[in-house]
Amino acid sequence: MFINSSNVLFMSMTIMGVMVSFSSMSLFMMWIGMEISLMSFIPIITMKSVLNSEFSIKYFIIQSLSSMIIMLSMMMMMMKEYNFNSFLTCSLMMKMGSAPFHNWVVSTIDGLLYEPIFFLLTLMKLSPLLMLSYLNMNLIIFIISSMIIGSINGLNQSSMKKLKKLLVFSSIYNLGLILYSLSINTIWIQMMVIYSLILLSILIIMKKFKITFLNQFMLIENNNFKKMMILFCLISLGGMPPFLGFQMKMMIFELMLINKNFILILIMILSSMIILYYYVNMIISLLLFYSLTIKMITWFKMKIKLNFLLLMINLNLFFPLMMMKFLT
Repeated sequence: MFINSSNVLFMSMTIMGVMVSFSSMSLFMMWIGMEISLMSFIPIITMKSVLNSEFSIKYFIIQSLSSMIIMLSMMMMMMKEYNFNSFLTCSLMMKMGSAPFHNWVVSTIDGLLYEPIFFLLTLMKLSPLLMLSYLNMNLIIFIISSMIIGSINGLNQSSMKKLKKLLVFSSIYNLGLILYSLSINTIWIQMMVIYSLILLSILIIMKKFKITFLNQFMLIENNNFKKMMILFCLISLGGMPPFLGFQMKMMIFELMLINKNFILILIMILSSMIILYYYVNMIISLLLFYSLTIKMITWFKMKIKLNFLLLMINLNLFFPLMMMKFLT
């Protein structure tokens, strides 16, 4: 995204809306912060091209509908109705794009650039998650549906080789894990930080090499270190140990064991195996099939930059160990 004064203004207003939500103690002011972020994020979507106006209209309609439900829930709360929590929870799930309210995210993601994708999948979910943390609702239905739908639909997108939609369904799956951590304690902030770091590394690579489909990895065939970078980021997002994504799943696994949620543990393990399968499938395609050169390459003769390699190792290996030491 080209950096100009308009982009800086709308990005800062989006971040300011999240800060307003986190600094307020009432649900109404949290809702005000979400609306500030919403009205600042829509111009970011349409900044690059007029063709993105279709996707911004879809986003605006869904967010306006969920905001109307939030206002209705607050009115019911003022009238001392007892079922406002259900309406408020469903509207917040719709705002985040959690399953089963996820179809609008899937249809919107194709027309977005990489920076709005990062904002949509990370920053725009912070305020709804904060409001959910004050409601003390049972989120088991949304947790199970997010893990199942995110893993199975992601398997379909891996066969279609669409990387953006694959990131969306991976975000839906990770949102299920974050919702579980939110329903137990305040560890969801650490979970969002971990997921944001992983997603940021993937989007930086996709933007640098202009990758949208899996078969575009052919364009970087002659640089094996770049393939190695993508491999590290993909298996970290898939949750393979000892990378950063595994630390996220390990934290949730420990919480489920402590609370004796054995059915959720089984669902999490099965869905994690599905996600790890299609990420490993992408890695095999990256290393073996999508290449025009000879497959057997001597990896020890690669000329790599030592400082960038140390950065990748620290990001993917040292940070999980530091988090484990902090949490124990």
